[in-house]
Amino acid sequence: NHDSHLLAAIKSARNVVLPLRFVIDTAENEATMKVSGWLRMNSVDLHTSPDNQKGSVKSSVALSGKLRNESITARRVIQPFHDLSTKAGALGHINLIPDDDNIVRTIPLIIRFKERDFPSFALQVSRKYFGIRLQNLKPADNGLKLRHVHIPTDSFYRMFINFDKQQESIQRYSFSDVFNGSIPANAFKNKIVLLGVTASGMSPRYKTTLHSNLSEIEIAATAIENLINNKHIARPTWAIVL
Repeated sequence: NHDSHLLAAIKSARNVVLPLRFVIDTAENEATMKVSGWLRMNSVDLHTSPDNQKGSVKSSVALSGKLRNESITARRVIQPFHDLSTKAGALGHINLIPDDDNIVRTIPLIIRFKERDFPSFALQVSRKYFGIRLQNLKPADNGLKLRHVHIPTDSFYRMFINFDKQQESIQRYSFSDVFNGSIPANAFKNKIVLLGVTASGMSPRYKTTLHSNLSEIEIAATAIENLINNKHIARPTWAIVL
């Protein structure tokens, strides 16, 4: 019973983050869909935060509201099956939204669904790494604040990804080598470990500012590396005027 083994392992670890995927554009009517208790536990409401309200007023005065924080809104959600969701340490979305030229430059750290704000997979993994509660995620001037960590974003909570030399610091292992015991277990000790498909033809591939063929999990790994090491690309507030 492989499902039971997987559920038991996820429950005992308590730090496993599982993926969600949102459907951003759809003609379907999802008005009757309810947010489950487990989805609600993995979301916040940044729009009603006092910090966000103060920031919105400040931005509105400065640039006629153009810098007010808004969220990318989804119409539908695809989540792990119920038993996995209830055992996971956190759930985070894995949506990527390329720019008009089909190049991925940013990662949406927040997607809004049913009046709730859902963190990305990369943000949830980083939060678990720091040992910070989701309730400590707050809007901040020009970004998000995760307790002591400031994350610069644009007005839609998209973080620019710094791909510069990050791929060199991310080690890759074949699952078959791990499964066969070729990789020592201590290779993963005290490390963030991401499991994902990278084989060409089996997962979506994306162009980035420095790469022409990256998988979703490799982009997530780079975003996490940026977040935990505070390696960010930021635009000043006056950039929109320029």
